[in-house]
Amino acid sequence: MPQRTIQFVGVAALAAALCAGAALAQEKTIAIATGGTGGVYYPLGGGLANILSKNLPGYQATAEVTGGSVDNLKLIGSGQSEIAFSMADAALDALKGEDKFKANKVPVRTLMILYPNRMHVVTIEGTGITKMADLKGKRLSTGSGVKIKLIDHSDVVDKMNAKYGKLYVTDVIPARTYPGQDTDNKISTVWNILVANEKMPDDIAYAVVKIIFDHKPDLVAVHKEADNIDYKYQLTGNSPVPWHPGALKYFAEKGVKM
Repeated sequence: MPQRTIQFVGVAALAAALCAGAALAQEKTIAIATGGTGGVYYPLGGGLANILSKNLPGYQATAEVTGGSVDNLKLIGSGQSEIAFSMADAALDALKGEDKFKANKVPVRTLMILYPNRMHVVTIEGTGITKMADLKGKRLSTGSGVKIKLIDHSDVVDKMNAKYGKLYVTDVIPARTYPGQDTDNKISTVWNILVANEKMPDDIAYAVVKIIFDHKPDLVAVHKEADNIDYKYQLTGNSPVPWHPGALKYFAEKGVKM
């Protein structure tokens, strides 16, 4: 190959590399605060990062392992994460600066309702503990081979709602849902939500919610809980945190009555 041709090819390759570097430098990142690797938040967050990276031009999303709701909301408040998974009650504490957020309020906003968080509380069989109130003053411990039973904790729903409004409801786990479960069990349920900082641009919040609904099958393939992502659950009563204007715009266009 002639020397001049070699020089031209080299210059062209260098120019292409510089252009690619400039494009990468201009690409913005979206950090998604999820949870531990053994829970639902992390795999669902990974699926979300994948569909956002593919369908939100100019952005690269990543799913970050965290300690869950409280950590996630603090990351939203500090600006270290743009999107986070959280339980609705923790988000309200963050918004109001209560409990674990007394030092700093978080300007958190709801993007969408995700799926219900059904809490299971268990004890060792034979203790006589049948409801949450029976746990007062006691210690619980389970180990290999220990038979456990579900505890009815519907008695705490009213107490929780006294603080959080009507966020909690009582659900029933039918008998024989689990091996050895002979009777129905009452549990408390609260919603998991997707949140962002109030500073998130309206167009980005709109795009995030739209992409999630447009690509819901991709999320369901990652985790079955994504089946619960539905317009019918996008209700103001399911989240005590103000909704992001960008999310509200999307739902209004879809005719969702919130």
